[in-house]
Amino acid sequence: MASRTPWIIALTLLIWALTATSISIYYYNQMLDASRKIIEMNRLIEDARNQMNNLTSKLMRIVEEAVRRGDLELMNSIEKLENETLKLHRIIGGVISVNILVDYGNGSRKWYNGTKIVMGESMIKALESIVKVKYSVYPFGVFIEAINDVYNDPNRLLYWMWWRWDSEKKMWILGEIACDRYIPINGEIFAWKYTNTAEWPPKPP
Repeated sequence: MASRTPWIIALTLLIWALTATSISIYYYNQMLDASRKIIEMNRLIEDARNQMNNLTSKLMRIVEEAVRRGDLELMNSIEKLENETLKLHRIIGGVISVNILVDYGNGSRKWYNGTKIVMGESMIKALESIVKVKYSVYPFGVFIEAINDVYNDPNRLLYWMWWRWDSEKKMWILGEIACDRYIPINGEIFAWKYTNTAEWPPKPP
């Protein structure tokens, strides 16, 4: 009996090793499958974010056009779409990066490149993340009163105004809507300029 004991132990260890190996291979394959699914899910989420960026950009252009035309009915309809868009942004999640120029109108300018904001946040959130801002809220939206303690000066007709860079037209476009109504997309370029409004249209940054 004693001579058979080593064989029994060896056989037991072999069975244990084979079982452990099989279990390890099973869980390794499960892990690979889960990793592939996670990678695919991340790709789908990124695609969804890109599509949301495109839709948001188109929506902002429609908003700007509605404001230019003074079409209140269209603007009210768009506001509902904006709210739905914001809901989708929150569901999808993610962070975007924008570049912002602050131009004090006296030759002093500072770029805040790579400013990070949550997808779906308005431009006022991006501005508040980089500078000290004072503003008032009106029915039409937020009105900027000061940036970094540089206040609007009605006596000299100096006000803070925002611009966006149109990459297709290669030119600065004066913001048509309040900054809290504008939803930036990834990679957009903006400027805030302390502007002499006695000249109209005002000079771009």
